Amino acid sequence: MTLVEHDPASYDLMYNNLANPLLWFVQHGLYDLPYSPALGDDTREAWEEGLRPRQPNFAEAVADDGRRR
Repeated sequence: MTLVEHDPASYDLMYNNLANPLLWFVQHGLYDLPYSPALGDDTREAWEEGLRPRQPNFAEAVADDGRRR
């Protein structure tokens, strides 16, 4: 297992503003369509400034882990 570190501000956007309140529920089909989440500027910021720029860090950690095995 490889831990991927991120700066605190990016982590907060990625985890607390996007993954926990939105992606987890979408992944598990727990949103009822009439009550689906309202996506706004805060969601866009969490995606563009939090998760999206950090994806290469996760990809590199997975690749490194694969090369070690």
